[in-house]
Amino acid sequence: MRLVMTLFVRDEEDILEANLRYHLSQGVDHFLVTDNGSADRTPLILERFRRAGRLRLWREEGEDHPQRRCVTAMARIAALEHGADWVINADADEFWWPVAGTLKQTLTAVPRRYGVVYAPRLFFLAAPGVEGFEPSAYVVRHAGARGVKAAHRAHSRAVVEAGNHSACAPGLARAPQAGLIDVLHFPFRGRRRFEERVRLTGRTFTSCPDFTPETRERYRARSRAVEEGTFDALYRELVASPDRVARGLSTGELVVDRRLASHLESGSPATGQEPGPEAVARMIGEQLAAAEARMTAADRLRSRVAATRLFVSTRPLRHRMQRARSQWRVRAAARRAERPAHQGV
Repeated sequence: MRLVMTLFVRDEEDILEANLRYHLSQGVDHFLVTDNGSADRTPLILERFRRAGRLRLWREEGEDHPQRRCVTAMARIAALEHGADWVINADADEFWWPVAGTLKQTLTAVPRRYGVVYAPRLFFLAAPGVEGFEPSAYVVRHAGARGVKAAHRAHSRAVVEAGNHSACAPGLARAPQAGLIDVLHFPFRGRRRFEERVRLTGRTFTSCPDFTPETRERYRARSRAVEEGTFDALYRELVASPDRVARGLSTGELVVDRRLASHLESGSPATGQEPGPEAVARMIGEQLAAAEARMTAADRLRSRVAATRLFVSTRPLRHRMQRARSQWRVRAAARRAERPAHQGV
């Protein structure tokens, strides 16, 4: 089985090399990377891995954040030119953690009837006073998942949505949520870095049609905080301060998760053991069987529809339809307001 990972990156020098080395240890055979105008050491790191034959690189300049277009193109190139069997669409600040064995063993064990696997994304809080990625400092995260990320069987007509939160192609059915992989996410790696990221991407993200209205509003709030001088207060909410950690652990909102820190420091297997392919396949099969037993009829229908239809990206279309319905309601209300009241005879 050949496993390819796509990355769309910009100014990730503090975490990029750790990400690439970790995923190589997890069985990723090759990386397809688009660099969106990095101004730090990111291009040098990418070039070193490219020369080692581990990475294919494109450079995409401009401020329009063409992630969806670039990742979809790379996912298709993985199928057409790199002989991929599975494609993981990731970000530089994400580490894909399998529940058993390696990523390659886990995805190899997924039954052929499934073509898309969704992994819950777990957000880690910022570390007080730390700038950049120091694995031992980032060990507190939210207890619940915030969204999912998608891996899929390679397909020449795959479409990957903005943020890599979903992927579809004709014939690829979605596997039920079975907890096969966790995505450990480290987006807040220092106040200075985060403010620079907000300044750099704020205008683009707030107007990008590929993002949901909720996502655009979140970026608007962050941009306003920078402009209005309230960014410190916003960032404090993202930091694992002693008081917040104590409160969060007591309520169950937060948990301590040292998996990645321990792995990167010790070099031990990600899951703490190295089961053989047969053992991994058995564990994956049991978890999928349990998840299938929990599926409703509607879940099964959605999975079949996603596998059989000619897929086109629908998120921007849904947003346009929602805006059109809202505008229609406003116009209808205005017409009703202008209509003269009915006079009885």
